[in-house]
Amino acid sequence: MEVIRREKQAGILPDPDVDAYMKAISVEGLKSTLQTDYILKILGLDICSDIMVGDAMRRGISGGQKKRLTTGR
Repeated sequence: MEVIRREKQAGILPDPDVDAYMKAISVEGLKSTLQTDYILKILGLDICSDIMVGDAMRRGISGGQKKRLTTGR
């Protein structure tokens, strides 16, 4: 609550997405899950997070998604 008070005093209006993320990672045990979800969202891979990448026999994710996946690695 101290942070909220200081933000109001300084006239800071935090970005709602970043603010929620930063407050959520402070909760023990959720940090790695939230970081993974955040990176997936930034790379536009959140829509295919449950899909296998694929191989010669299975199509899997698209070529653009594969490129973004290797960037996130």
